[in-house]
Amino acid sequence: MFGAGQAIWYRGNFTGAADTVKLALQIFKARKDILYTAAAFRILSNIYDDQGDYENAFKTIREALEQYEGFRDRDNKTLSLVQMGTLYKNTGDYETALNYYTEAGKQGAIQGEYPYRELNHRLGELYAARGMPDSAMYFYHHAFIGNPNSKVIRLRIGEIYLLQNKPDSALAYFRPLLKEAKQTTDVNILIAVSLGLGKIYLTRHDLPAALGMAQNALNMSAQRGARQNKREAYQLLSAIYEAQGDAVKALQYQKLYESIKDSVISDQLKGQLYAFKQKAEESKQSAALKSSDDQKKLAQRTVLIICLLGILIFVVITLRHKNEKLHFKQRTARLEMQALRAQMNPHFIFNCLSAINHFILNNETNRASEYLTRFQG
Repeated sequence: MFGAGQAIWYRGNFTGAADTVKLALQIFKARKDILYTAAAFRILSNIYDDQGDYENAFKTIREALEQYEGFRDRDNKTLSLVQMGTLYKNTGDYETALNYYTEAGKQGAIQGEYPYRELNHRLGELYAARGMPDSAMYFYHHAFIGNPNSKVIRLRIGEIYLLQNKPDSALAYFRPLLKEAKQTTDVNILIAVSLGLGKIYLTRHDLPAALGMAQNALNMSAQRGARQNKREAYQLLSAIYEAQGDAVKALQYQKLYESIKDSVISDQLKGQLYAFKQKAEESKQSAALKSSDDQKKLAQRTVLIICLLGILIFVVITLRHKNEKLHFKQRTARLEMQALRAQMNPHFIFNCLSAINHFILNNETNRASEYLTRFQG
């Protein structure tokens, strides 16, 4: 059942995967199988992470790490620490993410095995998010060790080339990935590759091809309930329709993008607040284990600093979100004006032509000529 949950997750059915892993978790708990219980918590955290449910993702991975206390399970502990780091990365706390990745590296994962590859994969994502593509590439190439044909790592490298405005290099990775993902029905790869190809075709002004890729990505995202992928697809579709001169549809998808972006950001903020609360609790626990007053005071100051940092980051992100919303409103207003003009132009042209025709029928040639001149101007 545990393996079935993972298989369902890989196919993009998050709800079905979570339900299946929860059932497996109940069985493992009843058997008092600590290691499998911890592994199930870790997989559940991954699923919640993909859904954007960061609070539950943090809770379940914390459960996994608590299960490993007192046990020596190098690989699963490495993967759990990597997952915790990834959650901090996904909620914008890159420093804490790196700390967890560093701790995961200390577990001694064997080069070429899955935990080693996953650690390097996530380190690559962290440096990509920090705008350091060369460092990201370094770790992505290490993630190839033991699995040189990895689809997800080839996808990540293609995305790096896209960010570096190297569409030809990105295309060399995306095209074969699309074919392979179709053969294996790997929905996660299919969506990401479709979005990447859609962006490339848009930059090349191949709008029909871009539209096809974006629509495919949206359909698959809607089927699996992947809001972040839907958000990207809406944004891409808005840009494509704007490039086509269809302001009405561009506005429609822009509004859909804005609505889902608010939902995703709300989840990220919830995750950030939960993460800071978790860090504060960890500091309190650390203080409880220490006896000296100085150490307790230091721990209390640490908790205070973490809380203040949490508030500061929350304020910064809120202000940034407000600026983004202002930008979206300005773009929406521009698209609304374009859509209104697109609707008004046919009526305006019809009225002008009717007026010119009226002057001609009444032999008012001078007025007809003057009106026609003004119309052309």
